[in-house]
Amino acid sequence: MEQQKKKMGIPVALGIGSTWFASHCGAGFASGTQEVAFFLSRAWFSAFLPFVSMGILAIAYYITMELSREFGLYNYKLWSDKIYSPYQKVFSIIWEIAYLSVGFIATSACLAAGGELLLQKLNIPYYIGIVIVFVLVTIICMYGSKAVVAASTAMSISLIIMVVIITFIGISAGWENSKQIIADRTVYTSVGDAWWRMLVYAGYQCTFIGTLVAVSESVKTKANSRNSAIVGWLINALMLTLVCVMLMGYMPAVRNETLPTLYVVDQLGIPLLQVLYSLILFVALISTAVCCVFGPTQKFSMQLKFGTERSRPAIISIIYMILALALSTVGLLALVQKGYYYVGIANIPFTIFAAIFIGGYKLKRKREANKKAA
Repeated sequence: MEQQKKKMGIPVALGIGSTWFASHCGAGFASGTQEVAFFLSRAWFSAFLPFVSMGILAIAYYITMELSREFGLYNYKLWSDKIYSPYQKVFSIIWEIAYLSVGFIATSACLAAGGELLLQKLNIPYYIGIVIVFVLVTIICMYGSKAVVAASTAMSISLIIMVVIITFIGISAGWENSKQIIADRTVYTSVGDAWWRMLVYAGYQCTFIGTLVAVSESVKTKANSRNSAIVGWLINALMLTLVCVMLMGYMPAVRNETLPTLYVVDQLGIPLLQVLYSLILFVALISTAVCCVFGPTQKFSMQLKFGTERSRPAIISIIYMILALALSTVGLLALVQKGYYYVGIANIPFTIFAAIFIGGYKLKRKREANKKAA
């Protein structure tokens, strides 16, 4: 029986870990812009700080999954109300604004980049490309949390395979420079700034805790939560480190590139890798858009009563993405460069610390109450 439970827990851990990676591996990750902005500018620290950053998230996510399981919290509004209680009327609104802001910005980036990618690689008209992304994201979201987990698992596995291929070739080609940077302990800014940016990156990524809450219905045991956090930590930290080490081999040239990973792929001069990279970027766009849209869709579908159970999520998803597209017209680049950083700072106390310390305290009290009631 114990062995059977362990086998049943493997798909859960892989599904949750993959959903986490799908929300993490968006356009910013696949293009290398996030790695350069938050890690590579601090040079050799990028060889290990991704594990620290994702480790902080793993702790926050483990406590969140356990809190969701113990209290039945399966949308981010219920989670934030529980975390910030008895002051949820104020702090839940602040957190929700931050969550929706990042979601809008990320979804806007996915739609715009998806249309541009299809235009450049397949010569599909820009707006038709956007519609294609619209349709794919909507279809996945309207089928609920199981579809999101299943799609995220499939997309994440393909992403991992292609990222590993590209990064290993890229790391091999630029290894001498990477080795020299690590040996010289090269830092382009300061040690303090390196650790600060790592924490801000964790804060920004923790915004997607709402998506994790939405798919936590599959978590049935404490072991499920623990294994999901460990699997998610390993997947995200390893993938982030691989990309960082690859880009390190082309520092400091990639610091000035808009799409650092594309720069590396072009330097390698292998046409097949250019195709693989395009596939990685497109899958990353879809997976991130799904994760950004699904959390709010789940919440508003429960609060708003119109249409059918199948049509309501689809309508809400479309409205959400239309608003995100409209947001992109007011200066997407500035929002991405500035917005993510400041949201990450705000999320350090409001999300990371709240999830770990307040969530941990309330989880402990809940378990103590369960023991007394038993």
